[in-house]
Amino acid sequence: MNKLTLPQAILGSVVLLVIGALTFAGKDTAALVTSGVAILSALGLIVKQNAETQSTAQQVQQQTNGNTKELVQLISKQQDQILEMAHKMAEMMPASKP
Repeated sequence: MNKLTLPQAILGSVVLLVIGALTFAGKDTAALVTSGVAILSALGLIVKQNAETQSTAQQVQQQTNGNTKELVQLISKQQDQILEMAHKMAEMMPASKP
C-alpha cells in the first residue's frame, strides 16, 4: 500500500491532536470524533484508490512494453526475411527471351 502524502499526514495528525486535546480538557468530543473518523476514513480511501490506480498503470505499462518488444522482434525478423529474399532474387539469372 502506498504511503500518505505530507498534507494527508498533517491533516490526520491535526485531527487526532485536536481530539486528544479536547478529551484532555474534559470537553465532549463525540461530534468531533465522528467527524475525525470520517476524515481519516476518507484519507484511507484516497490512499487505497491511489494504490489501485498506480497498480493498474504498472500492469498496463508492463503489458504494453511486452507487446512492443514482441512487435519489434517480429518486424526485425520480417526485415531479415525480406533481405534474404532480395539477395536470392538478385543472384538469380534473368529469364532469357525466346
